[in-house]
This record gives sequence, structure tokens and C-alpha cells, in this order.
Amino acid sequence: MAKSGYMNRRQFIQTGATVGAVAGIAPAQGSPQKARRAPAEKRIALLAGEPGGAARSSFPLTVGLPFAPGVIPKERTIAVLDSNGQSVPVQTRVLETHRDGSVRWLLVDYQADFAPFGTTRDELVVGARSVEAPAGRRIEVEARGSAVVVRNGVLKVELDRSRCRPLARVWRGDELVSEGGVEFSVRAENGDRYDAANDASGAFELEESGPLRLVARWSGSHRDGSGRRHFDFVVRLTVYAGNAFVRLDHTFINRLDAEVSSVKEIVARVPLRLPGEASFTVGERYRPGPGQPPVWFDARVPVRLEMPKLGYFRIVDASGKVLRDEKTPRPNSFMPNASMGWIDARGAGQGVLLTGKNFWQNYPKAIGVEPGAFHCCLIPDRREPFPVPRGMAKTH
Repeated sequence: MAKSGYMNRRQFIQTGATVGAVAGIAPAQGSPQKARRAPAEKRIALLAGEPGGAARSSFPLTVGLPFAPGVIPKERTIAVLDSNGQSVPVQTRVLETHRDGSVRWLLVDYQADFAPFGTTRDELVVGARSVEAPAGRRIEVEARGSAVVVRNGVLKVELDRSRCRPLARVWRGDELVSEGGVEFSVRAENGDRYDAANDASGAFELEESGPLRLVARWSGSHRDGSGRRHFDFVVRLTVYAGNAFVRLDHTFINRLDAEVSSVKEIVARVPLRLPGEASFTVGERYRPGPGQPPVWFDARVPVRLEMPKLGYFRIVDASGKVLRDEKTPRPNSFMPNASMGWIDARGAGQGVLLTGKNFWQNYPKAIGVEPGAFHCCLIPDRREPFPVPRGMAKTH
């Protein structure tokens, strides 16, 4: 679905873009004395590029790496070294093994610094041991009755295990910035509403729980107040150590009997607590041209960013009045008009930002803000039914 960042706009621009990582076997070059390889060590270069033109510090990276039989025997340790040869904290999980028990696929989490549009080169070292994540830069988990409290050094997040209410409460430092939990709802063609939180029989689990990354998973069905079932759901929340943003993914699955079930909208509501008078900023054009910075739109009233089709977006106020309308490709533009797909709400000394992943590609979409809440319209109400075939599943 989105990243929800409890930060100001500049912090988001420095941390919000996706970074891709690739790996390949390569010899170590210029390794300092402190990182001298042992005879049994094998080294793999990890290359990651920064695509958004922003400096990044301790940005989380997750990469899956394949290995030939015998390269990483069972129980063998690994480490990640940065470009200076210093060991950095790492989190790993074996996804698949060969017949001899050695690792076939390994999921690796680590963090890296980036210069704008730069490439960082780290090394994975087989047979070495990585340093532990320090206090204040690692994820800590505590169970409290039906709640799970997650601390990552920047945020404290309370999760509801009994119902699908991710982000039941969120603190940035000592300040409570969100309370009530994210609400996922389906509105059927006849107007009936079905909520994920109404499913008391839904399942909860921690899919990943390590020092650098935590993934919580809820699954069940959207239900109305009487318990009637609509689309099934899977919701995942990802928390990263030492970072002020989290990621939410919502998957709906149509397992209803009808061949096609039409809906009016599917919406996620994120509650906000911002002190003082609020102001709002919308991510406007993504890249207006080569070498040109992104453009954003400032507003003093609640706004909604809509992208109903490729190459067209608009910004409207609560009454529907169009404040900004981008219909056609701009002269000399190297890509269709596309919004960056984020809205920032700021109060006195605190801000929260909501962004959709690949917003301009996953149309139709809309995100909006009103006093006390963000709305992320996974399927927006376009005044005509949205058909969903039986068996269809879609992740936002």
C-alpha cells in the first residue's frame, strides 16, 4: 500500500524512494587490514543505487541472494562490510536449501548510506561474523496482552493482535502522533461497508522479527457489523530499525461465489494527531524534466490527490474544486505527467507523510487528508462500479 512516515517533508525526500540492490561474485578490492580475509572466507559484492537524487543515511536494504551448493554450509555465519571495510549489522533468513543442506537462497537485510544518484558497494563475507545492532538502532518487541509493542529507536508502535488494526498507536519520541489503528474497508456496490477489523477470527503472526526489520501479518475477511463476509485480506506491516517510516501492504482476494463482484471503493484510513493548525503539501510532478527537481503543491485546506489514469492527475479540495490539474505531457517532458504520490500533513513541530508505492503506475488511485486522518483509496469511488473477477487478488 504505502509508506507512512512520521517526519517532515525534507526528511521524507531524503528517505522515501525505493533503492534496488543487486549482487554478484567479485573479488575484494582495497580491503583494509582490519577486514583481511581468512582462508575460508568467500566474498560477494553488494551493489545498490540511489535513484531519487537525495542523500540517505542508514537506508534499509533487503536482498535475496542465490548460492551454489556448498558455498554457505548449514550454520555458517556471514557478515556485511561497508565501503570502508567496517562490519555493519545484518539480519538473515534462509529461504531455501540444497539437498546437502547448504543455503540455496538467503534473504539479507542491512543498511547503507547513499549520495544522491550514487552507488554504494558493500560486501557479504561468508564465514565472518557481523556486529550486533546497537541499542537505539535495533528493533525490540514486547508482548502486552492482546497488543505487541515494537520499538525501533525512533518510533514506538503498538499493534493489535486480536483484530486487524495495524498502528493501533504510534509515538515519535514521547509524542503520540496516531491513535486508533489503520482501518481497511470495502464498500460494496449497494453501499454496504465491510471492515477488516470486524473479523474477530482473523489471524496474526510475526513473519519476520529481527534486529533490523520486523514484518507483522494479519489475515482474514472484510466483514460488516453482523459478520457477513466480503473480500478476504492479507495485511503486512514492515518496521525498519532506526528509521522514521513504516510500510503497509494490503492484499484483497475475491473468494466470493459470484463470477464478478463489483465494489464502489476500497479505502484505508490512517488516524492523525497533530498539534496546532495543520498545513498540507502534495507531491506534484515527479520529474518535470532531466536535471529538474520534483515539484510540490502547498495547501492550507484539506486536499485529495487523484490519479484516475496514466498521465493525468489532479489535486482537489474537500468540496471537489480542482486546485491543480495536469492533463497532458509537458513540452520536452521525457515521461508522462505523473504525481509523486504523497501528501504531507504538518502541525506545530510534527509532521506525518503518506505515500503510495509506484503511485503513478497503480492507477486508479487517490490519497487525501482531512482533519484527523489520511485516506488512501486503493480503489477510489469513481461513481461507477469497479468489477473484481472471482479469484482475483491485488496488493497495494
